[in-house]
Amino acid sequence: MRDVVLRFMHDDAFYYFGIARRWNRLGFPTFDGITATNGYHPLWQWVLLAASPRFPDPTTFVRAGAASGVVCLGLAAWLIARRLAWEDNPHRSLAYAWVAGALLFATIYGMESPLAAALLAAAISAAPRGTVEWTPPRALACGVATALLFLARIDALIWLAALDAVLAMAAWNGNRRLLRLIALVIGVQAVVVGGYFLSNWINWDHLLTISAAVKAARAPTLSLTVPRSVLLFLATAVTALGTAPLVEFSTAWLRRQRGVAWPLVTPAWLALANLAYLATIVAKGNRETYNWYFVLTVLSGAYLLPVCLERYGTGWLKIPERPLKLSGVALCALLLAQSVYSKITQPNGFLVQYDQAAVLATFPEDSLVLAANDCGILGYFSRQHVINLDGLTNSWGFQTALADDRLGPWLIDLGFNAYVTPASAAIEGGTVALETRAGLRSPPRTLRLRVEPMPGAPRLASGIGVWRVVEVGPAP
Repeated sequence: MRDVVLRFMHDDAFYYFGIARRWNRLGFPTFDGITATNGYHPLWQWVLLAASPRFPDPTTFVRAGAASGVVCLGLAAWLIARRLAWEDNPHRSLAYAWVAGALLFATIYGMESPLAAALLAAAISAAPRGTVEWTPPRALACGVATALLFLARIDALIWLAALDAVLAMAAWNGNRRLLRLIALVIGVQAVVVGGYFLSNWINWDHLLTISAAVKAARAPTLSLTVPRSVLLFLATAVTALGTAPLVEFSTAWLRRQRGVAWPLVTPAWLALANLAYLATIVAKGNRETYNWYFVLTVLSGAYLLPVCLERYGTGWLKIPERPLKLSGVALCALLLAQSVYSKITQPNGFLVQYDQAAVLATFPEDSLVLAANDCGILGYFSRQHVINLDGLTNSWGFQTALADDRLGPWLIDLGFNAYVTPASAAIEGGTVALETRAGLRSPPRTLRLRVEPMPGAPRLASGIGVWRVVEVGPAP
């Protein structure tokens, strides 16, 4: 676990697993076991909630969650390849190569993106295709798949809006049968999306999740500080590639050439969604916009790449089919090699948290209450109450405490009593600073803690220290 799984999995994934285990045990969604939170994408969280009783061992639970992501990606590749086979696309095998090369090793992290990828692939499979008649069952499947896609990743609402816009444009001639099918898709989406937001309002007095609200509040406009990654590069390339069918679809729509526009509905939908999503990232992306934010855009390349190779490479430029296919496979193989190399060689940034959690787990379960940023691993494996100070899986009450500058009393009321230091850290004078990140309506806060060695704490060769908090006050 320590040396292998943590090399693939991100700290954020353990919030999902931690919430699932505590929700199953306590009966309400909570990461720290004290405060309720809705800081998660719901569908993946519900899947883990249902699965958690079957995996009592926390390590096995995590491994199963990571493995399920591989299954979801395999399903996504198969659905897209099947759709391309229906269209008799000669490059359909590239769907498997693209998913394996671009996404397989980049998404084994136990989070929601592989599930969202499978649902986007299901929507692609059910979307209008070529000259084949679109039937009510396929329209219903498309509506259900996109509605579930929204629940898998809330920001996938952009993909729903783009699909509805392209379908509305394609139906400009007023075909009543087609309009009824589009209304069916939009109706299913509206029920699910509206029901989700209504549920948030009833249960939390807010439409958004706490994580979405906080991230939006502290993301400056046009900061252009999104971390550079291979998935960001691929998302940009796929978005650029998709402009060709989008322009062709738009031109046919303006000329009222329905016979040209209708077969391009699916690639135009994906291209429009990718363009709108990337524009949103440019406008509000920041250092918290991690590589998994681009999984849906990159996945759409499994469909757009074969379509564009056939339509514009073989069809327009008259490039022979075999060189195009070999070039695509070579690109995917290069991506796979790069992904494997990076996973093997990159430093494991989560070992400190895991080792701290192992020390905390030697204390009686739930006997300690700690507070920390980026504490998914720490909270999940320690078996202690760990309050999330970056606010993404905390409560709305935490945001109120930050805004009122009452963080210290708020933590004391929750029983805050422990602090853990890594092996390399030293506490001078018995005091330490505890920092939060910016909140909804507040800047970052800093507290001064007075601590002393925890009674009964084991003396460890690792040098990790566990301290008892005896006083919490504002920073000088």
